[in-house]
Amino acid sequence: MKKETLFKEYKLAINEIKLRKAYVTSFEVKKIDDVIVHEGSKVDIDISKKVELIKEQEGAAYLKVDINVNNSNEENIAKISAIYKGIFYTEKKLEEKVFLDNIDLIAVSQLIPYARVLISNFSVMIGIPPIYIPTIDILSSISANSGKKE
Repeated sequence: MKKETLFKEYKLAINEIKLRKAYVTSFEVKKIDDVIVHEGSKVDIDISKKVELIKEQEGAAYLKVDINVNNSNEENIAKISAIYKGIFYTEKKLEEKVFLDNIDLIAVSQLIPYARVLISNFSVMIGIPPIYIPTIDILSSISANSGKKE
């Protein structure tokens, strides 16, 4: 899909679909106590999502962020997994497929800021340097992942 078309669809979705609330549904942290954090630690971040209809004009998106931190010796330092649930609604009458596709289109951009703060704060609390989830070029990400459904 061309970037201009994708931008128009994204802009339409972000204007029609609103986030009512977002909250953590699952959070797991595991720190390996006897492993030391070294310069050059590697952070692997995996982000996935799914959407579902709750009722007419209301849907949910789940954003799962899995993080593995390995030190320069390839020893696992920490594992963090968080799932955020966002409740979305629209005041317009949309077909179910269009509504869910629009939620799918905007879910990451709407929920990633919540996960970013949670993970950054908790990484410090378990004694490792803060883990920062980088900003995402949403349009490039959507384009690269179009057709991939969970």
